[in-house]
Amino acid sequence: MCGSELSIIVQSPAKKFYAFHSPSVESTRRRFDMGDVFIDDARTEYEESVRMLEEKKKEVIGTATNREREFWWDHQIEGMDPQELEGYLESLESLRKNVSSRIEEMEKLSDMI
Repeated sequence: MCGSELSIIVQSPAKKFYAFHSPSVESTRRRFDMGDVFIDDARTEYEESVRMLEEKKKEVIGTATNREREFWWDHQIEGMDPQELEGYLESLESLRKNVSSRIEEMEKLSDMI
């Protein structure tokens, strides 16, 4: 339905071979006999995609690592004006409450086990 050509050959535990070909063995074989250029192009494209993926992974991991070092509570408070300090203090208090609540939840769960 989508114009794909497919050949599957499997071997059973009894050492018998079974094959499925669509549309036919000959047309699939001809496709690969058109030259190793098709296969080489596909391999080159695959290898380039893998290389780009690895580069992107390194970039994302590096970005995540940088973000981990830049939590808001790590910011220097010197140079903050009084309004910023009030907001910072409120945020710290909220964080402390959230952490305390989570610790209580975890203790309750551990008591149940």
